[in-house]
Amino acid sequence: MRWVFDLFIDGVDCGSESFAEQLFASSEDASPGMCSGRHLISFDREASTLDEAVRTAVADLRRFAPNVEIEEVRVEGDSMRQLTAAT
Repeated sequence: MRWVFDLFIDGVDCGSESFAEQLFASSEDASPGMCSGRHLISFDREASTLDEAVRTAVADLRRFAPNVEIEEVRVEGDSMRQLTAAT
């Protein structure tokens, strides 16, 4: 299944060029951004479960930003429909 979600983060400047380069090198399915003044990374990730998708995304991120703090995980609407249909 494909899961679309945002990780709201702190402890790094995801607007910096070096962060973006490292992110794109580690995750082809990730895009940095901002929402209401908060840093976020959007993922469009293939995985068996939402848990697996989020865990692997966080692991990819922590490879080059070990001090990043995950403040919130926000799941997109289509992924939520998949999640509720599976239960």
